[in-house]
Amino acid sequence: MTSTIDSGFQTSDLLSTLGARESALGGFGPAATGLAADAIRLLGGVPATEALPVAQLGRAFAETLADPAESAVALQYSVVHGKVPLRAWVAEHEGTTADRVLITNGALHGLSLLFAALLDPGDIVAVESPSFPLALRLLGHYDAWVVPVPVSAEGLDLDSLEQRLLDGLRLKLLYLIPDFQNPTRTTLSAADRARAVGLAEQYGFVVISDNPYRDLRLSRQPRKPLPSSVEPGSQPAARAACRTHDRETTIETPIRSRSGQHFTPTKD
Repeated sequence: MTSTIDSGFQTSDLLSTLGARESALGGFGPAATGLAADAIRLLGGVPATEALPVAQLGRAFAETLADPAESAVALQYSVVHGKVPLRAWVAEHEGTTADRVLITNGALHGLSLLFAALLDPGDIVAVESPSFPLALRLLGHYDAWVVPVPVSAEGLDLDSLEQRLLDGLRLKLLYLIPDFQNPTRTTLSAADRARAVGLAEQYGFVVISDNPYRDLRLSRQPRKPLPSSVEPGSQPAARAACRTHDRETTIETPIRSRSGQHFTPTKD
C-alpha cells in the first residue's frame, strides 16, 4: 500500500504489524486471464451459475416481504447464534441438536471463530498438503505454525502424521477436508476418520473437519462425519466441525490443552 493523504505521509505507516503483512499470507493467487467464455474454472469450490437458486430465492423474498410483520422480523438484526428455525433445520440435516449449531456468514467466518477460540500465536496446526489456500491465509493471520502433511490417493497420509507425532510433534489443531478434498478430490475412509480422531484423543489436539462437499456424492450414501470420539466413555472433545455455504460450526472443548502453497514456516 503506497497511497497518501493530503499531509503527504504514507497510509501504510498507519497499519499494524499484522495489517502490513496480511497481503503476503497467500490465497488463490492472481486472477486467471485469457479464459474461454465457456471455460469451467476448477480453482475453487464455486457453484455453476445454472445451479444457483435464483427463482427459489426470489419467491422466498417475495412471500416474506409481502407480510409487513414477517418482513420486519426478517430484516432486523439476528441473534448471535442465528435464527432458531434455521438452526433447527440445519441440526435436523446434520443429525445433531439446535443448541450445537451456530450460523455464520460463510466459510471463513466459521473458521475464524474456531481459530480465534483455539489458537495462540505459535501454536502448531497440521494441514493437508495441498489444502484450501484461504484457510492457510487465515492460519497465518492467527500466527500459527503450519505443518503440511502429504495427501495420498486415499486422502490424508495418517502414517506420516502419526510418525511425526511419535517423533515429538505436538499439535494444537488438525485441519482437514474429509470428503472430495479440494484440490486432490480424495475422500477419507471411515477407518481413517476414526483413526484421525483416535490420534487426536491420544495426543490431545482438536480436529477441524471442513466438509462443504459431502452432499455432492452422485452415488452411494455419503460417508458419515468424523466421530466425536472413538474411545467408549471418553469426552467428545477431539472434533470440531464446520460446513461451508449455509455454514454451520460446532465446537467442542478439547480434552487436553496442550505454506507448494503459501505455507507459513513449519516447526517440528
